[in-house]
Amino acid sequence: RHPLRQHITAFFAALFIIFGLAMLEVFMMDLPPALQGLAGGRKSGTLGVLVMGLTFVVTAFTCTAPFVGSVLILASKATGAQALVKPVAGMAVFALALSLPFFILALFPPLLAKLPRSGAWLSTVKGAMGFLEIAAALKFLSNADLAWGWGFLSREVFLGLTAITLTMAGLWLLGRLKLGHATPSIEAPPLRKLWAGLFIGFGVYCLYGMRGHMDRLMETYVPPYRLGAKAEAPKAGELVWVRTLEEGKALAQKENRRVLIDFTGHTCVNCRDVEVNVFTKGPVQEQLGKFSLVRLYVDPGKMDGIVTSQELADKNYDYEDKAFGELSQPIYGVIEPDGTIVAKTDYNVAKSVDGMAAWLAKHAK
Repeated sequence: RHPLRQHITAFFAALFIIFGLAMLEVFMMDLPPALQGLAGGRKSGTLGVLVMGLTFVVTAFTCTAPFVGSVLILASKATGAQALVKPVAGMAVFALALSLPFFILALFPPLLAKLPRSGAWLSTVKGAMGFLEIAAALKFLSNADLAWGWGFLSREVFLGLTAITLTMAGLWLLGRLKLGHATPSIEAPPLRKLWAGLFIGFGVYCLYGMRGHMDRLMETYVPPYRLGAKAEAPKAGELVWVRTLEEGKALAQKENRRVLIDFTGHTCVNCRDVEVNVFTKGPVQEQLGKFSLVRLYVDPGKMDGIVTSQELADKNYDYEDKAFGELSQPIYGVIEPDGTIVAKTDYNVAKSVDGMAAWLAKHAK
């Protein structure tokens, strides 16, 4: 939600593409000789050990932010003894999971001899991971596109580019696509053929998804808008979500209803899951009709033709924090027209149609 978020996201997309091509050995990326000597750690003493440790941290712990971030958020909201127990227990589990393989190998050195030796197969794995990095870059670009409100990467374009990337990966594994210096041989063993088939199969699935046929997981992963789609006025009987709390309170006062607030984000996958796969179901739709509905985006962007400014996003985020004591999304709150808090719940309840319908029925007027 920081103003620079979309720029950082686009930067990481570019970085993933560069690293993906480097893993395919389209070009080589080498550390300067001086840093290579330090990272070796043999002749450079304490400094070399520190540089080697830093290198390990950067390469091994770059994807731990969701876990560590969640632990820190829980710790910030905890009080009393829990303020100490929750972060310590969470980080202890995290540390145990990461250190256990090294601990076991240290206890049983013969296991090291049974590990696969490096060779041509490792270059093949590295290349396949390079294609996955390029595919991941498309998701970063999609998030930046949503935040900027450009609409370039619609779901059709996103799925088409993903299908092309994965199909190329499958052909590369079969040795049919020459890319980089480490293209595998055409004589592919059964395991490589299996992986190639999986890549190509998922690419075909993405093409199938361009016609609107997606499973629940992919439906929340792809961009929410379609190519050339325009915002349309709601039809008769269709539920309407307003975008400001003040408007929602006014409607609730007029209709003698409570307000349901959906705290969401433009790039929030769990938020899309509930909005697409839960709120559209009959039992939940029936209960939603009993509320004045408000959807508050906590990050800037454009959705359904409506732009959320940075100022409005900050206002919504601060309200979520002060009124409900929450910093994550999605969060669902029920309030009276005068602003009195009635109840709140999160994704754990909202992801179930029956669970969300029952929660709404309990707190409707």
